[in-house]
Amino acid sequence: MARLPKEWSQQLLLHFTVVILGFTGILGGLISLNGPALVWWRVGIAALSLLPTFIFTTRKPILPPRMLWATLGTGLVVGAHWATFFQTIKLSNVSITLACLSSTTVMVAFLEPLLFRKKVGWAEPITGLVVIGGLLFILGVEPGHETA
Repeated sequence: MARLPKEWSQQLLLHFTVVILGFTGILGGLISLNGPALVWWRVGIAALSLLPTFIFTTRKPILPPRMLWATLGTGLVVGAHWATFFQTIKLSNVSITLACLSSTTVMVAFLEPLLFRKKVGWAEPITGLVVIGGLLFILGVEPGHETA
């Protein structure tokens, strides 16, 4: 059986990720729970799904205290992200929420140099301006979400 070229498999993975994100948004809009409650249910389902793996693995993960705190902090940030993501869907709509989700790359591009003491490259500000311009265009076109 012939294998796909690496570029194709990467493109398929990217498209699959976009579909999953979009479908998550659609499901979040259809479910009647508010954002934080929906996130707690998702966490519970994920924990129950991972429990058999944790029980039946022979090597148990033991994290040093510093890594444990970093992991917990990351979990809090991701949980807050998902809670605000689903709450935004409730307040607006899926298309606006997913459009604003693209601003994540801009935030990461500017936070990463601050957190890891790296120099800001020339591509980050240009990409940020393009993303912000695209968001202003989308929000200006969407009825009821006009920009000032």
